[in-house]
Amino acid sequence: MNRNDADIFCWEYAEGKHPINVALISIVCSDDKADKVMIDLYKKYNLAKYNDEFNIIKFSFYNFDDIEAPIDGLCEFRNEDAVRMAKFIKKNFNKVDKFIVTCDAGYSRSAGIGAAISKYFYNNDMEYFNSNGKYCPNMLCYKKLLNELVGEE
Repeated sequence: MNRNDADIFCWEYAEGKHPINVALISIVCSDDKADKVMIDLYKKYNLAKYNDEFNIIKFSFYNFDDIEAPIDGLCEFRNEDAVRMAKFIKKNFNKVDKFIVTCDAGYSRSAGIGAAISKYFYNNDMEYFNSNGKYCPNMLCYKKLLNELVGEE
């Protein structure tokens, strides 16, 4: 999901238009302030009221660029990101109805993460890889997260 769609979803969620339990994973480029971007969104729609004992909405924030190999000045998806993300996903998987993964374009990083989640839990990531150009999963995100999900068992 891209950033604009995440903003719309959060607005609709606050309005009660999405009666489901969700966990939101937000990814921004390394030069952005991930916490500021999504915490502002969190405050804007008063989502704190949903973050209660029912785990209706959970947030996890990450800063890394959309690269699959090291490039000077850019930050790749790190092992510690994969570890933290895998823990967040496993902790919340049975508490939520849906994971929403958002990045700037909703095309590569979020698709790589979504594909890894889908592959691990449902043994099927074809929605992301056979999407007729809708997605182009970041393979570094996909491999690191999937390895961490599998290795954490």
